[in-house]
Order: sequence, then C-alpha cells, then structure tokens
Amino acid sequence: MMVRHRKRWRPCARRAAIGAVLLAGIGALLAAMPANAADQPANRTMATVSATGHTLDELLGIARRMSPELAARALETEAAEARADAADKLPDPKLSVTYDQWPLASPGAAPSLTRLGFVKYMVVQEFPLGGKLDSKREQALAESRAVAIDRENAETELVARVKTVFAEYVQAGRAIERTQATLTILKSIADQVRLRYGQGVGTQVDAIQAEIERKDLESELVRLEYERRQAGIRINTLLNRASEAPLPAGGGLRPLPPAPALDPVALTERARHTNPQLRAQQARIDAADRGRDLADRNWYPDIGVGVGVNQTDRGLDSYQAMVEVNLPLQWGLRRAQQAEATAMASGARQRLAQMDRQLEGDLAEAVQGLASARELERLIDSGLVPQAEAGLQAALKGYESGLSEFTAVLEAERRLQKVHIDHLKVQLDQQMRLAEIERLIGEDL
Repeated sequence: MMVRHRKRWRPCARRAAIGAVLLAGIGALLAAMPANAADQPANRTMATVSATGHTLDELLGIARRMSPELAARALETEAAEARADAADKLPDPKLSVTYDQWPLASPGAAPSLTRLGFVKYMVVQEFPLGGKLDSKREQALAESRAVAIDRENAETELVARVKTVFAEYVQAGRAIERTQATLTILKSIADQVRLRYGQGVGTQVDAIQAEIERKDLESELVRLEYERRQAGIRINTLLNRASEAPLPAGGGLRPLPPAPALDPVALTERARHTNPQLRAQQARIDAADRGRDLADRNWYPDIGVGVGVNQTDRGLDSYQAMVEVNLPLQWGLRRAQQAEATAMASGARQRLAQMDRQLEGDLAEAVQGLASARELERLIDSGLVPQAEAGLQAALKGYESGLSEFTAVLEAERRLQKVHIDHLKVQLDQQMRLAEIERLIGEDL
C-alpha cells in the first residue's frame, strides 16, 4: 500500500477556511454534548418522569408489591403471629374410658358381651403452673417480631438492589449519549481529514487512523447497549416481571444528601435504632431470654384435674374427681435445658455485638467512599473536563496549522471520552454508596 508522506505546508486561505469550519463544528458539538450531572437542575430527583410514565419511586412500589420473596416473608410473619396467639392456650383435654371389673363369659375366659361391669368416663385437663404459659407467649411474640423485622430487612435489601441497578441503567444510557456525541465529533474530524487528504495536504495514514478510531467507538457503543439491556433485565427480574418489560427511557439520578447529614457517628447511632438486622437480632435476644425464663419455670410442676362418671349395668352409678401432679425429679434434664437456654441467650448477645461493630465499619466505609467520590467528581467537573475539551481544541488547531500530528488529535479525543466516562462512573459510585448507606440505616436519608 502506498503511503503519501505529509510535508510541511503553509495554510492558504482555502485551507484556513477548512480549519476554521472544522474547529467551529467541533466547538458546536462539544457545546451540544449532554450536560454533566453537576449541571442538572438542583431539584431534579428520582421522580423524573420518563416516556413510559415510570419513575424510580414507581419501580420500587412495583418491587414491593410483586416480589415473591416479600410475599413469602409476609406469610411467614402471619404464621409466626398465629403461633404467638396459640402459645398461651391450654392443651386439649383428654377423655379416658376405663372398663373395670368386666365379667367373664360363662363358661370360658372371654369377656362377657351381655354384662357391662364397671365403666369409668373421665375428662382430664392439664394446667401448667409457675407462669409457663405467659413465658411461652412472650417468647413466641418475640420470635414473631423477629420474623416481621426479617421481612422489613428483605424489603430493605430489595430496595437497595433496585436503586443500584436503576443507577447502572441510567448511567449506561448516559454513557451511550456521551459516546454517540464523541462519535459525531470524530466523524466530523474524519471528514475533514479525508478532505485534506484529497487536497494533498494530509496523509493516508491519518485517514486510516480516523476510520479505525470511529470503528472502535462504534464497538464501544455496542458494548454499552449490551450493558444497558443487561441492567434492564436485572431490574425487571427484581420487579418479578418479563425481562423485556418497558423501563424509563431516561431520568435523573437521585440527589445526594448534604454533607452534614452524612456524619458517620450520627448515622451509626441512628442505624442502631432503625437497622432491621439489629432490630431482628434484639428481638431474638428477647426470645432467648424468655426461653431461659421458661427453662427456669419448668421446675414448677404441672397439675391435671379430671372429673367423670361411673356406669354399671344399672346405669350411671356415681361421680369421680381426680388431681394429678407431675414430679420434676429429672434434674439432669432441667439443668440441661437451663444451660441450653443460657447459652442461646449469651450467643444472641455476642452476635448482636458483632453485628453492631460490622454495621459501624460498613457505614464508615460507605460514607468515606461517598465523600471521596464527591471530591473526585468536583475535580473532574472543575478541572479535567474543561482541560480535556481545551486539549482537543488545541490539538485540532495544531493539526490544522501543521504544527502537530494527527495522533495528537486522536489522543486528545480519547482523553476527553475517558474523562466523560470516568465522570459517569464516579456518579454511579456515588449512587451505589448512597444506596448502601440507606440499606444499612434501614430507611432513606
């Protein structure tokens, strides 16, 4: 392949006009590129309505209504509440029928079928003593609270996942817009390079490089489209609906809370009262304490009270009554039950302490990550984006005047594209950190 080498040249009026048109076109395209998130109106929130009429709030509502996991958790909560209602109820009474002094048939050893003998009918009801029923009910109520809070935790986890994946979906769309805008700029540059090459003031290598760069950006667009579709599938999966169900075509990211609202110490103290996992564990501690109390009360005996009637061949003959008491003589059994209940309660408290420490560390990490991402975005907005745009303009001027190679233009274009994509990644990281903080405290900031 013949390659024409570029020589030094002095721009004539026509060439200068070409360069001016090129720079003007590039400047217009840069100005028309999608604005950064920092340039969006301050009141733009997650309630931004899309063409489909869906917002993030609406998607979260769908997730809460349609999630099989939450539906299953709700049924488990109902079951736990039903167990609590039954915990302090007396056991079923027992009916006993006793045949006493049943005569033998004559002759033989078989019982007589014509003479009834003496029959006793008795109903016996057992009554636990020592407040055992109250302890059982308190234990069941604590377990029911833990199950109900577990459902809240499952909802909190689901909401955090939807928030995160929706942010990925939105940022993938913005990355597509950025790349398309860069591709438009590159196409304009490539057109001018081919025009210059046709006029004998450029090189075939420059034209080939421009075409390769354009193909690279088109390939990047394909990858970004794939990522956006994958994020959409994940959202619809979380919403328990068809993978191709319509989603918002656009929309803004959620606003970040002010810095004073992100104090790690204050957030940790708040989370200790609102975090579902901590609350559920505290309920399990209460249940373990009630279990230990029940084990202590098992030393009290239970009594059984019975009443009945006696029947002979002549009919009802007399009444009877009885009282029975179980003797708690199996000391080893009851001491083992007490030891088990004590260990369970102590283990639950140790687990709560570990969870509290983990929560404190996770919150501090998420808050620090959000603060760092904010600072990085500020640096990108205030320095890197303007410098990258200015660098592309300078490279274009240098190429038009023959003072720099076309590779400098391509490098400046790549740098600008990278800065914009890095900016989107920083914004996505902020949204993920925000969702994580809200998951840890169990509610929105």
